[in-house]
Amino acid sequence: MGFKPQGMPSAYSRASTPSTNQRKRVVDRLITIDSYNLGAQQIYGITEDGTAVLATIRPETISKNIQRSQESGSKGLMIKWEGYLIDQRMAEHLKPGQKIVLERMEEQRTVQHNGKSARVVVADRVLNVADPHPEKAFEGLFSISTYQSKVFHVQSWERKAVSIDDTVNIERIRQRLDEGSQAYLNKQLKPHMGVQFRVVQPIGTELTVIDTSPTFDWVPRKTDEHGQEVEPGHPLDAQKFMELLFDAREGYGAYVNEKFPEAQFPGRFIEVCPYINYRAGQMSRYMVIPERTFDPLYKLAHTQTKLAQDDEAFVQGKNVAVLGVLQLSADQPDPVNRTYISRNIAVRLHASGPMGHVHAWVRSSDDKKTVPHEALRNVLVNKEPPGEKTSVPAYTPPSPTFAKPAGGAPTTAAAESTQNELNDRNAFDDDWDDMDDLFAEPPIADARQKLAAAKNDSFE
Repeated sequence: MGFKPQGMPSAYSRASTPSTNQRKRVVDRLITIDSYNLGAQQIYGITEDGTAVLATIRPETISKNIQRSQESGSKGLMIKWEGYLIDQRMAEHLKPGQKIVLERMEEQRTVQHNGKSARVVVADRVLNVADPHPEKAFEGLFSISTYQSKVFHVQSWERKAVSIDDTVNIERIRQRLDEGSQAYLNKQLKPHMGVQFRVVQPIGTELTVIDTSPTFDWVPRKTDEHGQEVEPGHPLDAQKFMELLFDAREGYGAYVNEKFPEAQFPGRFIEVCPYINYRAGQMSRYMVIPERTFDPLYKLAHTQTKLAQDDEAFVQGKNVAVLGVLQLSADQPDPVNRTYISRNIAVRLHASGPMGHVHAWVRSSDDKKTVPHEALRNVLVNKEPPGEKTSVPAYTPPSPTFAKPAGGAPTTAAAESTQNELNDRNAFDDDWDDMDDLFAEPPIADARQKLAAAKNDSFE
């Protein structure tokens, strides 16, 4: 069985509905507007990697949206601008220098524009970027974790793994972990780092990922035999990271040495795959998982994989990633201290791009392509026709009996997790701090109350 350290949150799936994983030719791209050619209904812009593009909207998309507008009787002139029409109204509101997202962009050919090479592309829509600062809207490799049909966290993965022998980068990870944990304890809501370990072995001409650990980004609170809290829950810190990786008896390294001895698995090595965990805005309508099997968020939420080859259980979330664009919330003004409070809540994930197993995307520490072992790859068992709505079955958590605490009755997993959630919750937090705990999310009314309270608080 796979690596399952005691005292850490379970990584295993809460529902059994997987998803298809069809590779697409389209992608959502972040573009900086350079100029317009309104006669050709065209935007000339620059991508984040410096590529010049000449973008138009697909004619069928324009026709479809105009027809819908006419059928619904809506008055287009009452709208400031429409994402499917590159016209004067759009040019007046989205000016040169402003960032936009081209939704479902597809490259067609390369041409010369003003003496320079440019890609001719078509897209479904132009979307506004609320905050143009580089740290607030960026492209990357993203996965999600969910709760009750909503995105709960978004993970932004580093594109290259770190060798456990790379002391410089291991120290970088340690420092970032301690920064995130300390910020949380100081009531600062900041994105924090998480990690996943993996074993890579050269097989033929490929580097194959033959085993993975669960993802680690949260340390649950500790209680004594009477159920009293002795240590609050907090983001993963450097000490716990080192224990999980290097502990001589219970660390991932010890697990690998026992399960994958070098004599039988020549050349195998262990890597760390870091990611940044962003809390999702629970009030954002863009963070609701649609009940459509072809929707990118649905696929990210419900595609199943295994962590280890001999595992019987599957994981959902933090296992499939997409090349996309993430938008974060704007910083909150603090008029008292005449400064800004950095919130960095994920409010929208543009996820129409290529999608696949995380470990097919994250390259090895020496920057080579890796592939997941066949037994770890995506489970494609969803046979429903494209576009058909599905209902995610309600999950009834098991309730195994724990050891009876002194002076009390046996507790169940449900009771223990609920107790953790109630005690871990902090008044300043507009998210919930048992991050992937099944019972961690309070009712929406409570969330609104906490959000309102947070807006009147100062965290710096």
